[in-house]
Amino acid sequence: MQKPMKEPPPAIDGMRVLYYAILPKTIRYSGCALMFVGGKELKKVPGVAICERDDNEAWLYYCDVKWDAIGASPYASIEASKRRAERMYPGISAVWVKPKATIRQVKDYLKHHSCYLCNNVTPGFAGIKQLVKFENGIAICNNCIDTLYGLVHEQK
Repeated sequence: MQKPMKEPPPAIDGMRVLYYAILPKTIRYSGCALMFVGGKELKKVPGVAICERDDNEAWLYYCDVKWDAIGASPYASIEASKRRAERMYPGISAVWVKPKATIRQVKDYLKHHSCYLCNNVTPGFAGIKQLVKFENGIAICNNCIDTLYGLVHEQK
């Protein structure tokens, strides 16, 4: 038996979660995502989140059971994101949840879950697979480590 999906972290891909929905089996997928990931059309996902960047642009995130982003698309507003989600998952409007995380909690979360050098968050669309965390609380992503390694070995 699969464990029930937990609520998402305060931020996904570096953006504050404004609303999220854990999709029950009763909500069907319309089959018309027009969202392609790795050359294949996105299928039904277990979780959907609406996130906001600093510029107030709303992003609709399609997530796996751990709230790792599988795909995302930007929209002009939260309402536009919700309309798109409703077309893909009829009935989703009944299961949207507004998280209780404060802006301070989001900032604290991002401070501890992003790369010290590039500020990207793991996992994300920037190819980040992991963060290496040091005892002093600093974390560096695999992309920055690879870049630094290349720079060190280029110097020889």
